[in-house]
Amino acid sequence: MTPVEEIWSTALRQAPSLAVLAFVVVQFLKHMRARDAVLTEISDGCHEVQRDAIKCISDNTRVLGEHHHAMDEIAKEIRALRRVRGSHERDA
Repeated sequence: MTPVEEIWSTALRQAPSLAVLAFVVVQFLKHMRARDAVLTEISDGCHEVQRDAIKCISDNTRVLGEHHHAMDEIAKEIRALRRVRGSHERDA
Protein backbone atom coordinates (compact mmCIF):
# COMPACT_ATOMS: atom_id res chain seq x y z
CA MET A 1 0.00 0.00 0.00
CA THR A 2 1.38 3.42 -0.97
CA PRO A 3 1.58 6.28 1.47
CA VAL A 4 -1.31 8.10 -0.28
CA GLU A 5 -3.49 4.99 -0.05
CA GLU A 6 -2.63 4.69 3.65
CA ILE A 7 -3.67 8.31 4.24
CA TRP A 8 -6.98 7.73 2.46
CA SER A 9 -7.55 4.51 4.33
CA THR A 10 -6.87 6.18 7.66
CA ALA A 11 -9.09 9.12 6.76
CA LEU A 12 -11.96 6.81 5.78
CA ARG A 13 -11.63 4.92 9.06
CA GLN A 14 -11.73 8.24 10.98
CA ALA A 15 -14.72 9.64 9.02
CA PRO A 16 -17.44 8.14 11.28
CA SER A 17 -15.71 9.50 14.39
CA LEU A 18 -15.35 12.90 12.75
CA ALA A 19 -19.02 12.89 11.76
CA VAL A 20 -20.07 12.04 15.32
CA LEU A 21 -17.80 14.75 16.70
CA ALA A 22 -19.24 17.31 14.27
CA PHE A 23 -22.79 16.26 15.24
CA VAL A 24 -22.00 16.59 18.96
CA VAL A 25 -20.46 20.03 18.46
CA VAL A 26 -23.46 21.26 16.43
CA GLN A 27 -25.91 19.97 19.05
CA PHE A 28 -23.86 21.54 21.83
CA LEU A 29 -23.87 24.91 20.06
CA LYS A 30 -27.65 24.71 19.52
CA HIS A 31 -28.20 24.05 23.22
CA MET A 32 -25.84 26.87 24.17
CA ARG A 33 -27.79 29.26 21.92
CA ALA A 34 -31.08 28.17 23.53
CA ARG A 35 -29.58 28.58 27.01
CA ASP A 36 -28.31 32.05 26.12
CA ALA A 37 -31.80 33.02 24.90
CA VAL A 38 -33.32 31.91 28.22
CA LEU A 39 -30.67 33.77 30.23
CA THR A 40 -31.23 36.91 28.14
CA GLU A 41 -34.97 36.69 28.75
CA ILE A 42 -34.42 36.30 32.51
CA SER A 43 -31.96 39.19 32.52
CA ASP A 44 -34.36 41.45 30.62
CA GLY A 45 -37.12 40.60 33.11
CA CYS A 46 -34.84 41.43 36.04
CA HIS A 47 -33.88 44.76 34.49
CA GLU A 48 -37.55 45.62 33.95
CA VAL A 49 -38.33 44.85 37.60
CA GLN A 50 -35.36 46.96 38.70
CA ARG A 51 -36.55 49.90 36.55
CA ASP A 52 -40.04 49.62 38.06
CA ALA A 53 -38.62 49.44 41.60
CA ILE A 54 -36.41 52.49 41.04
CA LYS A 55 -39.39 54.46 39.69
CA CYS A 56 -41.51 53.40 42.66
CA ILE A 57 -38.80 54.40 45.14
CA SER A 58 -38.33 57.75 43.40
CA ASP A 59 -42.08 58.42 43.45
CA ASN A 60 -42.31 57.45 47.13
CA THR A 61 -39.36 59.69 47.99
CA ARG A 62 -40.98 62.63 46.19
CA VAL A 63 -44.32 62.07 47.95
CA LEU A 64 -42.58 61.73 51.32
CA GLY A 65 -40.86 65.07 50.73
CA GLU A 66 -44.21 66.66 49.92
CA HIS A 67 -45.66 65.09 53.08
CA HIS A 68 -42.86 66.49 55.22
CA HIS A 69 -43.36 69.93 53.68
CA ALA A 70 -47.12 69.77 54.39
CA MET A 71 -46.48 68.66 57.98
CA ASP A 72 -44.06 71.57 58.47
CA GLU A 73 -46.70 74.00 57.19
CA ILE A 74 -49.33 72.51 59.50
CA ALA A 75 -46.95 72.78 62.46
CA LYS A 76 -46.35 76.46 61.63
CA GLU A 77 -50.11 77.07 61.51
CA ILE A 78 -50.61 75.32 64.86
CA ARG A 79 -47.86 77.42 66.47
CA ALA A 80 -49.40 80.59 65.03
CA LEU A 81 -52.86 79.60 66.33
CA ARG A 82 -51.43 78.85 69.77
CA ARG A 83 -49.79 82.28 69.85
CA VAL A 84 -53.08 83.93 68.91
CA ARG A 85 -54.99 81.86 71.48
CA GLY A 86 -52.39 82.66 74.12
CA SER A 87 -52.68 86.40 73.48
CA HIS A 88 -56.50 86.20 73.65
CA GLU A 89 -56.30 84.32 76.98
CA ARG A 90 -53.95 86.97 78.37
CA ASP A 91 -56.25 89.73 77.21
CA ALA A 92 -59.27 88.10 78.86
